[in-house]
Amino acid sequence: MYNYITKQEYTGGNADILATAEEEFTSPYFLTYRQALSINRAVKRGEHGYRLCRVVKVQDNKSKTDRRVTRPKYFTVFNIEQTEEIKKDAA
Repeated sequence: MYNYITKQEYTGGNADILATAEEEFTSPYFLTYRQALSINRAVKRGEHGYRLCRVVKVQDNKSKTDRRVTRPKYFTVFNIEQTEEIKKDAA
């Protein structure tokens, strides 16, 4: 399972979550809602994505030092087959 834009492979628990989608989709490519919009695609009405997690380092606002802490960042991805091209209205 890969990100459609970055071509990076999903690993760890994220790969396990996306492995459940293997029976539903023939494409191994996933992308976020914003990534879909960036390539002129939209998520089809009624589709549900897969919630994944990435660990990121952020500034600790509670501490008075310049300490950085790790926090989970959640995001939802959709298989490329769950998207469709955005049609431009002919004017």
